Amino acid sequence: MSSASAGSIAVDEALADHHEALSHGKAIRFKLRHRLLALAAVAVLPAFVIVVANHISARNLRSGEVDTYATEMTDSVRNEVVRGLSAAATLMLAMGRAEVVQGQDTIACEDYVGGLRRDLPTVIDIAVADQAGAVYCHSGVSDRSAMQTSITELAAADRPGLVVGNYTATPGGPTLPIGMALRGPAEEVQGYIQLHVNMAELVRLVTEATKSLPQSRTVVTDRNGTILLSLPEGNLDAGSQVPEPYAGLLKRPEPGAARLVSPEGVPEIVGYRPALDNLPIAAIFAMPEAPTMAPIDRAAVTNSVIAMTGAILAFLLAWFIGASFIQRPVRIVHRTLLARQAGDEAARTGLNGDNSELGLIGRSVDDLFD
Repeated sequence: MSSASAGSIAVDEALADHHEALSHGKAIRFKLRHRLLALAAVAVLPAFVIVVANHISARNLRSGEVDTYATEMTDSVRNEVVRGLSAAATLMLAMGRAEVVQGQDTIACEDYVGGLRRDLPTVIDIAVADQAGAVYCHSGVSDRSAMQTSITELAAADRPGLVVGNYTATPGGPTLPIGMALRGPAEEVQGYIQLHVNMAELVRLVTEATKSLPQSRTVVTDRNGTILLSLPEGNLDAGSQVPEPYAGLLKRPEPGAARLVSPEGVPEIVGYRPALDNLPIAAIFAMPEAPTMAPIDRAAVTNSVIAMTGAILAFLLAWFIGASFIQRPVRIVHRTLLARQAGDEAARTGLNGDNSELGLIGRSVDDLFD
């Protein structure tokens, strides 16, 4: 079969299909160029799917890392508090073995504990009581009756080892009481020692641990949810109850992280560590969510811009290709057929230099007319 015959058959079939579609009322909805644009859209769609999937994956990964970090920071904060209490605990152990304390000589004991308090400014009150819990030795900013109340609570706790109390206000500022019972060889109670630890030293230690995160919020409370310290200072007052939504976190049985809206209305990632029976100190470490997730969001915006730019270029290229290599030769063939139909015997497509399929149709039409 000659190329002219093939071209004639191709043109006849195309025209027949076209007229059949029109005769049955079927609209030709999409031009070839539009179909090429649709094909380009299908081609770039996976790129957007990949961008969205990568963003979700990266955000979930970053979210898990931040949650872990916030939880670990609560452990670091509480460890700093424990470190601040360790010096006072060591002091109590040493005092319990001192003869001047065991001898229960009030004058000698008060001279002794007064010197200790001056050497350890973290401790602003020291009290020693006898077996019955009556204070006979005291040095500090609080009066004897206040220390007697603390000793009475310590004796009522009846626990071995170090006993950590609750927030206590003193003339020297907020304090955390710690105490222990002095026991003999048979573990019988021989007396009590009670200290009031100044929160200022604990604030300094916690500040050092969190200073690299100026936008963070740190709250340390006692077992009752009373604030011992809060950073930045002045944000929440020591002695007040920890506000919601943080208070609810400290009632949970296990440490962890949560996403909350702060009392100021700022979305936060909050690590929390509830108080334990053997260590009744709770900690909260909160970070604003926006700065921590900003690198992931910026990367998502960048990737989206790149994908959008690529899509626009793909559509422009598809439009150009459709106009130059599809629509142009089709229009030439169409005009040639209309001219021939109008009686122009010299009408030709002139697509001899076009080696595409449309060029083949054009040459076949020319051969048919020849």
